Amino acid sequence: MKKLFSLLAVLAVTVFMGSTVFAASIGDKVSSIANFSGAGEVSFSMDLKKISDDSTVSSIQWDVANIPLGVDATDWTTSTVYAVISATVTKANNAVYMYQDNKNGTNYIAVSSRTEDGQGIYSGMVNKTTQGGDYRGYIPMVFCSTTTKATPNFGTNPESVAGTRYFIDKSNTNFSTQTNYITIANTGGLVGGVTAGGDCFNIGSNTGYMYFGGLFKNILGGDDWGTDSIKIVSTIE
Repeated sequence: MKKLFSLLAVLAVTVFMGSTVFAASIGDKVSSIANFSGAGEVSFSMDLKKISDDSTVSSIQWDVANIPLGVDATDWTTSTVYAVISATVTKANNAVYMYQDNKNGTNYIAVSSRTEDGQGIYSGMVNKTTQGGDYRGYIPMVFCSTTTKATPNFGTNPESVAGTRYFIDKSNTNFSTQTNYITIANTGGLVGGVTAGGDCFNIGSNTGYMYFGGLFKNILGGDDWGTDSIKIVSTIE
């Protein structure tokens, strides 16, 4: 639901009156104030749709029948679902963030992390049986935002698709440094990713599409993987 705020503008100009004329002499204070502190909006919408026919769905889905079993896969699978996204951020220093909280999932709960580059990582889809861990504990996930409705092929290197980012979990040991990385909209519109220096860059629109990928490695029949704790918020909780 969008929150609308009234606009308050106050203009104050102070001058000092001399004996016969209005004058602002050296040392007098002149102020001009326009206070918009009560104004602005932060809103975001996401509608999930099947790539095949644009029908509406309620979750990010995968072509399970065509994912090979028992393979140490290197190719990323693109979800059969994409999102239509829209954002409005007109409050200074505000943004919309997307991250996971798998430790506090409902049906898919991460108890143990996996280790990547010396960091404890909880993001992606969780193995419901193992509840995480280094081996067969997680399916890493990525996403990319774009103005173009064209299904990406993430291949063996998802970062080869412009703007691709990995899902980040709030329990990751390096989460505190990831504020820009998890920003998906700001006052410049939808965020397309981060620069080499870690700054956000925008895609040039307030509306667009989001696509998802997953690395399905060493999958076995009977497995149950998922995440039900992807959070989209205006304040990191």
